[in-house]
Amino acid sequence: MKKKILILLIVLAVLSLVACNTESGTNTEIVDENENLIEVNVKDKELLNRSEKISDWVVELYGVDDATTIVFNNDAYIGVVLAFDQEYTEELENTIIYQVKEKDASIENVKVTNNSKTFGEISDVVFNLLQGKSYDSQVKDINKIANKF
Repeated sequence: MKKKILILLIVLAVLSLVACNTESGTNTEIVDENENLIEVNVKDKELLNRSEKISDWVVELYGVDDATTIVFNNDAYIGVVLAFDQEYTEELENTIIYQVKEKDASIENVKVTNNSKTFGEISDVVFNLLQGKSYDSQVKDINKIANKF
């Protein structure tokens, strides 16, 4: 009886040592993967912050009720919703372009639309980015949006 208990204790001790080694090795790998993800997310977060600032600047303009922006490769794609009885004019578009380029010097091209479908598509991409998806996963959709301008 004592032999069985002794063997059982030895087996349990060996299993616990094996389990501990396997688990700690797995944690190290996960930490390494997360470090890489953090670097990507910081860049994505920076682009998202710039996009949000641009949208905020555009909404401050007279006649604009809402705006959504994607910053991608030094380009800004902006969808706007105008206030009631406000017309989308070339003057308003030029004002938006001027304001964005003045406040964010790294933006080279600004594309603006008041098309509600395009506004929704831009909003969807921004929502996906806010939910943690990477810019890389959204490139296809962003290029589709860019081709509409």
